[in-house]
Amino acid sequence: MTLPELPELEQTIGELVLDLLRARYQHPELVLSPPLDARGEVSANAVRVTQHYTAALLAYGFEPQQAELQEAAEWFATPFPNETRRRIDAVEMNRLEALLSLAPEHPSVLPRLQQLLKQRTPTDYFDIQAGDLAFDTLWAIKVMAQARDAGVLNGLMADADLRRWANQVMLDTRRDKDLALALRLRHELVGRLTAGQQRRYLDRLAQAAEQGGGLWGFSQDMAAIVKSMHLQQLTPDLIADYREVFREIILSTCYVVENLMPLLPDYPQLEPALGRAVDLWWDVFHGPNAVNTLHM
Repeated sequence: MTLPELPELEQTIGELVLDLLRARYQHPELVLSPPLDARGEVSANAVRVTQHYTAALLAYGFEPQQAELQEAAEWFATPFPNETRRRIDAVEMNRLEALLSLAPEHPSVLPRLQQLLKQRTPTDYFDIQAGDLAFDTLWAIKVMAQARDAGVLNGLMADADLRRWANQVMLDTRRDKDLALALRLRHELVGRLTAGQQRRYLDRLAQAAEQGGGLWGFSQDMAAIVKSMHLQQLTPDLIADYREVFREIILSTCYVVENLMPLLPDYPQLEPALGRAVDLWWDVFHGPNAVNTLHM
């Protein structure tokens, strides 16, 4: 199965990569930022954004051994536990994800994994952000699977437990983007979805895209904006009043596409929804002005 090539693909990707490499100099407070205090603390936003920065470089084909990513690995590899951080929160989860991608053998990885396991609740969920236990558990499964694939899980969790959680978390997941991640993890850890699971979950995501005009995370507030995207008439002024809602819909769509694409060979029924979503978003910004369009 081969999806059609996107127009101006190489030029657009090249422009995005160059802009990404400039990001650390244009936004030093967010990408590989210096510590805020003498204890080495940096802002939570900087950790989150730098994790996205490294994930993007890896997605664009950079190897962990390249200088930019080696520097990032050293930046993420703060000691754990330390005098201020003894619990795995969202900041430490972002650090852990980055280290598992860039330097999984680093000595600070195992203590973080061990502490994460200690944060299982009596009801067998994980508590990371003291809010959405279902999402926290999904995030923990993702990281544990990442550690397993990197060969550094060190027997902390049996494959049978990972498979059990992967099955359970699908039942508890509500948002489209989280469900797509849950399905990918379930597929990778357990195997093919049953026919009933395909109808219940894959069909649900396909229907959500249909109702959202080709996008996920849709709300009725966005109907006019999605229509403008179809007509290639989207402008910054149009989304000014709905900036956060628009951001959510694009993030949801990108996460769904990212997590469902690996399933496409086994579930070709996903192709129309995924192809439509990619084409719709790509048509908004591709070409020689891609970076400026995205910034606007």
